[in-house]
Amino acid sequence: MLIGCVKCDKLGMGMRRELTMLAGLALCAMSVQCVRSTIKDCGETGQCPGGFICLPETGQCVEQIQLSACEGVSDGQPCDAFGGGNGECFDGVCELLSCGDGAIDDGEDCDGDNLKGYSTCEDAGFYFGDEISCDSQCQFSGCSGECGDGIINGPEVCDKNPPSAYSCFAADFDRGFSTCLASKCTPDLSNCDEIGWKQAVNLSTDDIDDVWVDKANQEAYGIGEGFMRFDGVAWEPLPFTIGISGSDQPSISGVSAKEIYVVGSSVGVWRYDGESWETVQAKSTVPFPNTPPSYNAVLAIGPNDIWVVGDRGTIVRYRDSAFVPQVVTAAGDADLNDIWRTDDGNVYVAGEDGLVLRFDGTDWEPLTTPTNEDLLAISGDSDSPTDFWVSGGNNTILRWNGAAFVNEDPNEEVKLSGSTRRILNVHRYGGGLVTVTDARATWFKRGTWQRVRKPNSSTNWNRLFTLKPGGPIYATGNNGQNNDGGGFRLSDSISTEFPE
Repeated sequence: MLIGCVKCDKLGMGMRRELTMLAGLALCAMSVQCVRSTIKDCGETGQCPGGFICLPETGQCVEQIQLSACEGVSDGQPCDAFGGGNGECFDGVCELLSCGDGAIDDGEDCDGDNLKGYSTCEDAGFYFGDEISCDSQCQFSGCSGECGDGIINGPEVCDKNPPSAYSCFAADFDRGFSTCLASKCTPDLSNCDEIGWKQAVNLSTDDIDDVWVDKANQEAYGIGEGFMRFDGVAWEPLPFTIGISGSDQPSISGVSAKEIYVVGSSVGVWRYDGESWETVQAKSTVPFPNTPPSYNAVLAIGPNDIWVVGDRGTIVRYRDSAFVPQVVTAAGDADLNDIWRTDDGNVYVAGEDGLVLRFDGTDWEPLTTPTNEDLLAISGDSDSPTDFWVSGGNNTILRWNGAAFVNEDPNEEVKLSGSTRRILNVHRYGGGLVTVTDARATWFKRGTWQRVRKPNSSTNWNRLFTLKPGGPIYATGNNGQNNDGGGFRLSDSISTEFPE
């Protein structure tokens, strides 16, 4: 028997939203359908059918599940009484959220006349459009172009997709990947990182052209615009009263901390005894057959055994308190740039046009090299007492393995960067090789050659050194403007950052 009819707009919902619950829809599928049920009054203007709970304060008819879903949940927090998780607690009742209820819910830009307080498209973050409104899907209408629409427009440089023109490498980082900052549509470089060289705590105050390492005390001595000592923490200026400047491209070598020798291109040989400097031999007193040549490098083997090499085939040896020019026919008129001694007692000299000479204690002989490039530097291989590296123009790197030179030329990899370089120094480190070049670049080889970032791209680096086996590797050089010639070290994890 029909007992009465109920208002469909009060079933299973709150007056605030005026939405019909699923239970209410079942009872009021037709606009005027009545239910055969026991009804009860609910407030002043309505009634609730059986199975519903009346809330007299609001006149709502709700189900128990709506109340249970909001137990212990604050108003405005999400709830799930409808199987879709799209509800919100209001006055302790879980109400269904939907476009058209006047409240801006998740996924909605607006709802009816509720435009979040915006009056123009620009206020809402759009680039184009004047009149802003809300469409039937509760999205802004009348505006276009915004960050997050996947289209690069307005002032954007990216939108969702990573900006191709703003990669980590383009921003001068060494590794990582750039993304697009979703909130601003600008490049996000937070995932980019630098590897390789790091600036030490204290830089030298002068340019440094060459370095000698006192292995016994694990200290380095640098020569250039001044004379200084490095203990692994800071460069300390030392007395420097001789007439050698950076323009002389000085070279340094030592026997001990109290016997250090320096030569320059326009001066003779000087010795530092730990406190002061003295002239060992002026070039003008050496009996050269012609005009005294420029001195380019010095090698101190012992107190009575000092070698100096220079231009026009010059090799001078200090024995018995005097420097005596060596007659080396194989040297010819070639400029000789560096000198090195291996643990087996052999002395090697590198010069222009691919020239390498060896002195075995008795005779000099030329060694066959696979290059005609000028060779600028020799450095020892810490993994072998007899092996060493020779480097020079056009990316030339040669390794002497005790019997022959092996070409380590990084041309193919380096030429990918569009240039060739003079390799000024090579050093074994981290299971690989590190180089410095005259193009203000450094390279590391562990399997293949790869570029390593420098913290100051304007600094020319000349020498690499370590204070102890397995310790960090340092670089020195010159700038002339910033005077930051020393105090850079390579990352301790370089061997893992550049795997095999």
